[in-house]
Amino acid sequence: MFWGLFYLIQFFCGHGAAAGVRLGCPLLITVIMWACLLMPVRERDMRFGMAEQTGVWSSESQSDRSRPQTLRACTEQNRELTPQSAEGVAPLRRFLVSFAQWQWTVVVLTCQHKDSVYSFQRELELRQRRGSLSPGALVLTVRDRQEPLGSGGATLNALLVAAEHLSNRAGHTVVTADVLDDAHVLILHTGRDFPWSSCCRAFCWIPVENPDHEVQAPVCCLDMLLDRLTKQICPGSPPGVWVCSTDMMLSIPPDFTLSWEGFSGVRVLALPGEVPYAANHGVYLSDEQVNAQYNRFNLVFIHYSCFSLQGNVRDIIYKGTREQIQQAVMSDGKVPMVSLFLDILKCLCSDQTQHQFVNEEREGCSSVSGQSGALVRGGRTELWRILRGTSLTLVYVPGGNYDYLTLSGKDHIQRLSSNSTNKNTLSHIQTESLISDGAAVINSVLDGDVSVDSGAVVQHCHLQAGGAVVSWRAACLLGARLFPVLRPRAGVAGLEGGVSWLLRGGVSGLQSWREAWRLSLKEVMSLTHQEAELRWREELLFLSGRRRVRDALIGRSDACLLPCFRAAVMGGQQGALLETLDNKMDPQCPGAELGVSARCLSCIADVLVVMAGGKGGLRSGPAANEAWRSAYALLEEGDLSRGVQALTQQRDKWLCRPDLLVRAARHYEGAGQVLLRQAVMSSQRFISIGQGALPALEEWQEVHCPARLDLAASDWCSGSSHQRTSPPIGQSQRGRDSGVSTETLCESLEDLKDYCQPHAPGTSSILAGALLAAVYRCTGRTYDTDSLIHNVLYLEQILTTGGGWQDQVGGLVGGVKVGRSQAQLPLQVRVQQLSLSHDFLVSLEQHLLLVYTGKTRLARNLLQDVVRSWYSRLPRMVQNVQQLVANAEDCAKACLDGSLSGLGECLNRSWQQKKLMAPGCEPASVRLMMEALRPLVLGQSLAGAGGGGFMYVLTKLPRQREEVINALNNTPGLGDFSVHSVELDMEGITVVPST
Repeated sequence: MFWGLFYLIQFFCGHGAAAGVRLGCPLLITVIMWACLLMPVRERDMRFGMAEQTGVWSSESQSDRSRPQTLRACTEQNRELTPQSAEGVAPLRRFLVSFAQWQWTVVVLTCQHKDSVYSFQRELELRQRRGSLSPGALVLTVRDRQEPLGSGGATLNALLVAAEHLSNRAGHTVVTADVLDDAHVLILHTGRDFPWSSCCRAFCWIPVENPDHEVQAPVCCLDMLLDRLTKQICPGSPPGVWVCSTDMMLSIPPDFTLSWEGFSGVRVLALPGEVPYAANHGVYLSDEQVNAQYNRFNLVFIHYSCFSLQGNVRDIIYKGTREQIQQAVMSDGKVPMVSLFLDILKCLCSDQTQHQFVNEEREGCSSVSGQSGALVRGGRTELWRILRGTSLTLVYVPGGNYDYLTLSGKDHIQRLSSNSTNKNTLSHIQTESLISDGAAVINSVLDGDVSVDSGAVVQHCHLQAGGAVVSWRAACLLGARLFPVLRPRAGVAGLEGGVSWLLRGGVSGLQSWREAWRLSLKEVMSLTHQEAELRWREELLFLSGRRRVRDALIGRSDACLLPCFRAAVMGGQQGALLETLDNKMDPQCPGAELGVSARCLSCIADVLVVMAGGKGGLRSGPAANEAWRSAYALLEEGDLSRGVQALTQQRDKWLCRPDLLVRAARHYEGAGQVLLRQAVMSSQRFISIGQGALPALEEWQEVHCPARLDLAASDWCSGSSHQRTSPPIGQSQRGRDSGVSTETLCESLEDLKDYCQPHAPGTSSILAGALLAAVYRCTGRTYDTDSLIHNVLYLEQILTTGGGWQDQVGGLVGGVKVGRSQAQLPLQVRVQQLSLSHDFLVSLEQHLLLVYTGKTRLARNLLQDVVRSWYSRLPRMVQNVQQLVANAEDCAKACLDGSLSGLGECLNRSWQQKKLMAPGCEPASVRLMMEALRPLVLGQSLAGAGGGGFMYVLTKLPRQREEVINALNNTPGLGDFSVHSVELDMEGITVVPST
């Protein structure tokens, strides 16, 4: 019988002799193994002998010649290889471990049944691939030994198996305890069967989803434990053995940390509990009167408060009287409950005498009377001799909380359905409105109109339309034989002729049910094939995942789909997932429009990259292979269905190698850009061009456009509701006091080639607007500014420049304005000019400066990464886009309020948001510039997408151009920068005829 003890045994310095390889007497092996682990150096130098008839190692003191030569040679060889400076290195190693990612050496999971070993081993390996277990850890699943080993026997057997595998890994030919000296060993006990989950408590699903998981996966009791151990409890601990149970739900405050400084010996961690509850369990009695309620399996999950109390354990009171338990009451009125390995821990308690430890009967432990009594007493005597004197300390955590999974069906349903806000856990529910408050659906697929009543829990089910799930009294029905398995005259009872009458009723069905041989739910659960059950759960997880992907795409949800993609690929379900994504681009499918289809193509690229497994080269790269050209042509023609089919046919030829997978992903992103261009080109609907009078021959058309600054937001918002605040500006060259706008004189097409002078922000889009205006005027066409804005959008997509979706607004519309576009097609840009006071505009001119960084950049390179991240709906990306939009509105408000300080805060915030949106957009030289100018400015940011080009600063005082120049001149490591004053333009684009 195992009570969940959570303790760590620190190995003493030195080297133990090897244990035997044959198990003739389990209890004696228990003694030997613990002697190797816990005894001081002088004890671990004891001689080990071998009983030849039984093949069992004993701890009798015999002469050295009785020791097997192979064992002696192995042990002595290991001792010679041990560095003498190990004691000096250990503190440094422990210090470094506390600041590194916690790594287990071995993780051993014990299970009760033989048929659980392979299925549970697969679950451990799956968690290792997901990253919740150390990738270098040795993971093992061990069946509990059937012989009665006493309390703690399964732990020792697991430790022996761990030592055996570590010995083999180290190249030894026999088992040696030396391999445990620097090992961090985690032993997890699954305990007994659980009637409400056929795969034991450890793999009982909890209605929780972890949004931080890189791989979509369920959260089970085991996962909660591993998370707490790895992140909060174990970091910094010395090498040793952790023993934990897995049959509770435990929570720990996020700010809790446990100090391991100076620790040695054995430590138990206990949680507070109520006195009445402790009467059926046990409590620790410490010299500090620190009592921790340990709900059976304290070891696994320990709930910690922000602080912990520690003390030496005097005694363990197990199932004592109320008066005995009252001795352990702490200042918070609760007691520390214990999870017991009494045969081991009792001998470490300071108030325990040898006579008490050896001779008293203890519930849950081997009896000291009867046929095996002498053996038990002998084993306890040996334990006392070896372990007595080892420090046993207690860490009690006030405020801790854990929930042990009892056999009560009522409690379990309440546990799973108590969170009314989370009715759906990794499930697909077609009609969410039919799920009542107080119900829970976990890892299930509910097709059609399936209703679930309050207090009912559906888990690991695929239910069809027309059904209803009601809340039953589980405690009464657990043993009721409801489920037909065989009819005496009709053979095996199927589902339709078996329990279907429970859903539909009917006299004939009831009579047939009564005649059948039936099993109870408890009997059915006991006969479950655990491997098949776990695979069924996984199959449902993938099915519901694909359907949720479909719903997210059609519903234009901002849910991140990458964790689902990784889980599908890890489970070998990539084929079904790719088929789902292909089908969402079928024109006959609801919601299959350009925006959804473009995201689907990007999602397929994500799946292909995940399939490559981090190999195959960079994702960004050329996508111009001839084999894909026909598919691209179909998409350009608007034939989405045939284009997707052509992509699929070509993709199937590129799945055999990581490099081909990555190149296929590039081509799918290229296909997505085709659809993206078509989506942006829908802005053509808002272009209205009329016919006017032709200008006179030889009449030139001079087009004047200011540059623009995006004070807040940017084109990064274009995937969602989009706002941008920007003023048009003219720039003055360095060394001049007058504000003269720069211009480019174009007398022939040659003048437009290789123009690489320092350009103002948004030049490409604004230049496109100027050229269109000039062409329209020269050809006698009429237009308005709104048409010109949308025409630039259309033109830039034809030219495949990729970006600049709203840059033209700043240069074509005068004054300070906000540009907005909704997340819908056709794409329409709406412009609101802000009515600002004259004094604020003058002040803004005096405080605003432009700094050319000396570093050119191409926005398209940044745009590709941003669009990819947006289509993946990375949580940080979605949140940042929302904040960009909000900051644009805050910026407009600051301008309307005439607040330069508020505007400066918006500039700084906008720059931080741009860096989150496009990592790498801040070159080192720009970072140096910003740091140098920080004392002088209210706010600063790079214009546009970042990466180089112009930086604009809002100075604290007016006319600080010279101070800015001096600060940059005194900063080493900068390139050929220039500083410009600005002049706000209130007119926007103007076309002036000239001769």
